[in-house]
Amino acid sequence: MRACWQVERVGSLCRLVNGRAFRPSDWSSQGLPIVRIQNLNDETRPFNFFNGNVDEKHLIDSGDVLLSWSGTPGTSFGCFVWSRGRAVLNQHIFRVTVDTDRMLKEFFAHALNSRLDEMISLSHGGVGLRHITKKKLERIGLPVPPLTVQRTIVDVIGECLERVEEIRKLRSESLRQASSLEGAVFADFVSGHVRRTKNTPVVPLARILLRTQYGTSSRANTSREGVPILRMGNIRDGHLDLADLKHIRLPVREIKKYILSDGDILFNRTNSLALVGKAATFTGLGGDWVFASYLIRLEVDRSRALPEYVTAVINSRIGRRFVHRSARRAIGMVNVNARQIRRMELPLPSVAEQQSLVERLREAKTASDRIRSDLSMESIKGLPGSVLERVLGGGLHA
Repeated sequence: MRACWQVERVGSLCRLVNGRAFRPSDWSSQGLPIVRIQNLNDETRPFNFFNGNVDEKHLIDSGDVLLSWSGTPGTSFGCFVWSRGRAVLNQHIFRVTVDTDRMLKEFFAHALNSRLDEMISLSHGGVGLRHITKKKLERIGLPVPPLTVQRTIVDVIGECLERVEEIRKLRSESLRQASSLEGAVFADFVSGHVRRTKNTPVVPLARILLRTQYGTSSRANTSREGVPILRMGNIRDGHLDLADLKHIRLPVREIKKYILSDGDILFNRTNSLALVGKAATFTGLGGDWVFASYLIRLEVDRSRALPEYVTAVINSRIGRRFVHRSARRAIGMVNVNARQIRRMELPLPSVAEQQSLVERLREAKTASDRIRSDLSMESIKGLPGSVLERVLGGGLHA
């Protein structure tokens, strides 16, 4: 049978000291790194630094236990064993001095993380930002098995979490490959069609374009004033993503100049090498929409080419090879101008044949969407918590 472990309150197992309230004006480019909540949750996030005098109680080093007690539920709260050297602690994070005669630091962190739902339920604040008081936190109960059992549990949890991290990395790579599936498949569709028919003409994009146009350079806003404006970040995986949408106030004559019509192709002319040259077809959004200066509008002659077909070719390996050959490198950015994109060559079957290829692309998109859904990182986000609950809640027997 499972051993009956004594349960003690957090306040009896440790001492909690809050970090220092740094202001942006305190930040520096040198000195000790300031550990904020974002640095606990994501090791890739950059540090701010502090170059002044620091109270000893706000200094931390590798091996110290840190507890984030404020922020967004589900992402900000958590307990960590710090491993990145000497630093200074920001507010909203407790430095935790654990009574190591009764509890291992690593076990304390795991045990408290298994109580995150309870922590969040006891916190106060709005939907987006909450915090738990020190008094309520200190009343949360934690299991206290013998130190030898704690060590065994820490080892078991460590092995389990290593497997979770392996799963995360594998899925991340699979998602990356799935994102390029449509472009690769469509290039194969077109190449296969060209081989079969043997008489498909290859023409420069200029031969089927009615016009090219750069977007407006006027400043957008987040207050939803004016008309919606599409920017380079709204082109994702060959489609329009409206999750981060801004608006812009323009005179009527300017709106008429930049207003989008169904079938217009938006081409991202400036970005990183991986993203420059991506395109999406504007269709079916309703109302007046305009586009920003880092995009080029491509209007095709629909008697000769379907906008969806041209967009798919641009996003396929055919278009990517052209962009990589033609793009001009600048510091941190890559550029493709309207004159260059007009020179891109593409196979041009009949409109009926283009329609057939686009239909096959839609089938490929449905398959890739299914793969992305199956590989979704959301499905493994809860695994660490499940491991902790399983091991600390009865999955390990004495």
